[in-house]
Amino acid sequence: MAAPSSCPRFPSKIRHATREDALAHQKQLVFKDASTGRGEKSRGLNVFPCEHCGSWHVGHVDIDRLPLVWHYTSCESLDAIIESGVLEPGQPRAFVSEDLLDEDDVVDGLEGSLTIAAIPLSRSFLKRYRRGYPKRVRVPLPKSKRHVTLPREFVERQRLLWFTRNEYWEHSIDDPDRETLETWGKGFLRFGVPSSIAKLRWADYLERNTTAKLMAEYFAGRSDPTQWLATDEPVPLKRVKRTELYFGGPWVSIHDVDPAAFEQYVKGRKKVYAAARKALGEKMGRRAEARRAAGTWGVAEHDAGPTHDALLRFFDREAKEMQLNEAERITFEDVTLLRPQVLSLPPPPPLPDGDDEDESEDE
Repeated sequence: MAAPSSCPRFPSKIRHATREDALAHQKQLVFKDASTGRGEKSRGLNVFPCEHCGSWHVGHVDIDRLPLVWHYTSCESLDAIIESGVLEPGQPRAFVSEDLLDEDDVVDGLEGSLTIAAIPLSRSFLKRYRRGYPKRVRVPLPKSKRHVTLPREFVERQRLLWFTRNEYWEHSIDDPDRETLETWGKGFLRFGVPSSIAKLRWADYLERNTTAKLMAEYFAGRSDPTQWLATDEPVPLKRVKRTELYFGGPWVSIHDVDPAAFEQYVKGRKKVYAAARKALGEKMGRRAEARRAAGTWGVAEHDAGPTHDALLRFFDREAKEMQLNEAERITFEDVTLLRPQVLSLPPPPPLPDGDDEDESEDE
């Protein structure tokens, strides 16, 4: 078996596949130094994840100076986070097609999905199945006496608290898209912590949850799992190094934002996105006409690539070519990511007789 290649940033350091392997190596070094009377040599020795090679190393590193990783959410959750004093994993969920639900069932949709619902599992439910789920699980619906029966591959055992190295945005939390999450979630919020806090990876989630292949592919398809880090423990807010708000393009420290100005910004986002959709349609139309005239229609559309990195490069290229502003780019990303689901949906039912289609919308 070929030896792993050296790390491009730390070529002399051993590459460990997991944090546990790195900790075992750290213990060996500490014991060796202590047994030879050189205990001071291992003082300050830490294990740390390497963003250059994706492995874990052992070395004398200031943990507080490690690159930050980010937990993205909406401002709607800020009060609850401050009250608890921690960032913590949510309750595990069961995933079910919305076709199996009644109109009266009160269930939130899964992030980024128009057809899958996510049912939160109560503590009593998790306690009942603490030794594991049967092949088919009867899941109670919230605020209802109804149940749905699901294969255990669609029921989480453990949910993790997720972070990402992506400093632009994390599409895996779109609900169902970024525009809706910002306008209804009262703005965007993110917490930056040292990467050493998040010791788990996507593979750990799959190992702890017998997730159906369909769901695993769905989760991984909306973003890049190699950029995800996680923990199964609450993270005290005192360990958060930066708390930032998204303010029309840049991420700004929450301490540098005037609350009244931010509230006005969020209130105005619906009109901003409405204008962005109109402008985007016009720009895409002009671009399509230009490509038809040049005989290149369809080339860029099929050049998005199968990976998330390729998709991000596609977004960058299209935004530059069409000269999209901040809101127009978000709209373009939302449309691109949701388009396959929209095309697969059945057509909406016809309006009943007597509906006034010219009725003006509420202000």
